[in-house]
Amino acid sequence: MQRIFHTPEGVRDIYNGECSQKRKVQEKIHRVFHQYGYEDIETPTFEYFEVFSREVGTIPSKELYKFFDREGNTLVLRPDFTPSVSRACATYFSPDKEPVLITPATEDISKKPHRWE
Repeated sequence: MQRIFHTPEGVRDIYNGECSQKRKVQEKIHRVFHQYGYEDIETPTFEYFEVFSREVGTIPSKELYKFFDREGNTLVLRPDFTPSVSRACATYFSPDKEPVLITPATEDISKKPHRWE
């Protein structure tokens, strides 16, 4: 029996010309954000479950990819930037200072497929 390797549902490989085209568009968008004073931010690919709890996040718990660390804490793959960026801002930036202009420098992980058309 021949085994066929493929990507999981909701994700796909981006390669050759499509990958180059996607990178070029991302770089152009990135330059525009920087021209307007935005700084990059990268948050971890996974966070504690509490960061994405129903009161904070927009994704239902049953749609999160969950796993556990060695201490038994529930971790989730980041499905959305907003709660992670909010957590980072609350941790590192003072609310008494000027507004912070930031743009995520990575992709989110969601069960819903992304369309790059």
